[in-house]
Amino acid sequence: MPWLESNLKKSGENKFAGFKYYELCDFLPQIIKLCDKYKVCTIVSFNENAATLRAYDCEKIEKDNFVEASTPIEKLEIRGSNSIQAIGGMQTYMRRYLYMLMFDITESDQFDAISGNDEKSKEYRCVGCKSEFKPFTHNGKSYSAGQAYHMSEKKSEDGKPRCINCRRKSEGDI
Repeated sequence: MPWLESNLKKSGENKFAGFKYYELCDFLPQIIKLCDKYKVCTIVSFNENAATLRAYDCEKIEKDNFVEASTPIEKLEIRGSNSIQAIGGMQTYMRRYLYMLMFDITESDQFDAISGNDEKSKEYRCVGCKSEFKPFTHNGKSYSAGQAYHMSEKKSEDGKPRCINCRRKSEGDI
């Protein structure tokens, strides 16, 4: 199978959570070549709730002659970006996930690597009381210990990671 022989390499790296991942440029050129070879056309579309990738047989173009991969979308907030850049970032992420879904491109399960259930969570400590930041869920969204640590840096007046109790003390709220 040509796809299995393409020997994909991961060029993206999440230094914060310590894992590598596929970027679009790692696999999209091979997908384009294979689609051209097998006369397949792919179209990505977005609406308010979902991102969709459809693959059409170019030799039998008919209204209902396609394979589809779809996933819900979330608003992406990128620190330091404007709304147009955030839209572009969301579309890039969704295109990557859609193509990986459609073409069954797999990578190691990253959930455990970023969920705070590994040894890396122990390095995320409050500078005040030395308590460990823990993973948490807020409004249905899960955050790793590392994410909690970095959020606390942003919320602290001096940019140092503090738990809520130490932050209140340092800001004179207690």
